[in-house]
Amino acid sequence: MTMNNRPLEGVRVADFGWILAGPYATAWLGSLGAEVIRIESQSRLDFHRQNLGAGADGVPGINRGAVFNSLNFSRKSVRLNLATPRGLELAKELVRQSDIVMENYAAGVMEKMGLGYEALKAINPRIVMIATSPLGQTGPDRAATGWGPNVQAYAGLPHLTGYEGGPPSGLGGLYPDFMIGTVMAFTALSALHARNRTGEGQYVDLSMAAIVSTMIPEGLMEFAMNGREPPRPGNRSPRRAPRGVYRCAGDDKWVAIEVESDAAWRGLAEALGKPGWAGDERYASAEGRRAAHDEIDAAITAWTRERSHYDVMRALQAAGVAAAPCLDPHELLDDEAWPSAASTWRWTERGPDGRSARARSRACPGATATSRPATTAPRPSSASTARRSAAASSASARRNTSASWRKRSSGSAGGLYGAARPARAVRFADAALSRRGARRAL
Repeated sequence: MTMNNRPLEGVRVADFGWILAGPYATAWLGSLGAEVIRIESQSRLDFHRQNLGAGADGVPGINRGAVFNSLNFSRKSVRLNLATPRGLELAKELVRQSDIVMENYAAGVMEKMGLGYEALKAINPRIVMIATSPLGQTGPDRAATGWGPNVQAYAGLPHLTGYEGGPPSGLGGLYPDFMIGTVMAFTALSALHARNRTGEGQYVDLSMAAIVSTMIPEGLMEFAMNGREPPRPGNRSPRRAPRGVYRCAGDDKWVAIEVESDAAWRGLAEALGKPGWAGDERYASAEGRRAAHDEIDAAITAWTRERSHYDVMRALQAAGVAAAPCLDPHELLDDEAWPSAASTWRWTERGPDGRSARARSRACPGATATSRPATTAPRPSSASTARRSAAASSASARRNTSASWRKRSSGSAGGLYGAARPARAVRFADAALSRRGARRAL
């Protein structure tokens, strides 16, 4: 599949999502070829645009946020003030020419703005709308709002997570969002497939908590079938032992180890220099090892603390024991196991105004610089070239902003789910909006 033959080419998405789950979903759709146009607000910036302390190279700016840019790489953007008649009119016109509307506001927000499904269906009967909120659009708790930790709690996940005898423990604020965004994307694909067969659009109400609850089927079935609540196991397994994460030499360095068989147990005993373990009847079975887990963990930790997490991994892997270092972000990018994709990291540095300044690349260890075609323009050879390029981009943005949206061409071949768009696609630029006097709509 080439960049010019992607499955969602010809599909347009009106993206009202924000923060993480919504943008992650539409990032998938954009990567699959859809034209994603994100609707943003100047008066209420996306949370990750506001997180100014996490700018690239330590320089703050609403266009420089690392998380924001990692999620919003495959779309266009327009600023609209939906509290004004003109802003609402533009949003509805975009929906009229779109195939999908994605949103992850609190329940009822789109209706309050005049952009609920019934209103949008009247504009575009074939529209597919995916609405995602913490507890869904209906029910006694529909007005609930929250972030990742709240959604986890609604779903019951922390109740099953944590150390034995300890309190419930969350998995980190961002954990549910990526799963929710993935489900949003696949739901949109399913709805498009249904429209392709029936000719009818549809509205899909997704509950974030319901999505996350699918990650604990064992806990739900244990209670439903046996009336028992599973204990909080920490890092331990109900079947295998030992299993855990153990401290190593160095600052906050750890290694994950799991013994999944009697043969692996003998390998662990040999690697730790404890041959007596292999013949000890107390440890002859997984059940016996689980009973002595604390004692075994203490001995493993005493051994791992004297070694780096990589040395522990190599020694145990050689002995037939599953082990892996717990990598931090820096180690993750430099680890030699990652060049399997033979890729080159490429990015574009931008100035405080968001304009491209220069392109840089960094090859992954073991990868060649030619393993993947460049995705950024070559660096200008002179300051004058850069100025001409910036001027041309600005002029193009002004032309595209002043142009009205065109009706989709019904007679030309398009992508899998919709008719092809006119060659001159909708594009907005903040700078152009201000120059053309359109700030009244912001």
